[in-house]
Amino acid sequence: MRRSFKKTVKVTWFAYPHKSPPQSGYYLVTRPHPFKDTQVEVLQWSLTSKCFFNGMSKRTNILAWAKLPEPFTTAA
Repeated sequence: MRRSFKKTVKVTWFAYPHKSPPQSGYYLVTRPHPFKDTQVEVLQWSLTSKCFFNGMSKRTNILAWAKLPEPFTTAA
């Protein structure tokens, strides 16, 4: 029996800085990339600092953010 683990997830993007994440945590972000148009990465949002971080370094040039999708789980 073959199983398919492919799942399509719709992501709702919010323009940044017009709308900021509602709470601290990890989010998908879209940023410009020096060798291609854009890149998507996971960054941490700090509600108290009102900025995105990767470790201790602050990230700039954020174009948009989105909530992380639910992680994949196998059905029993």
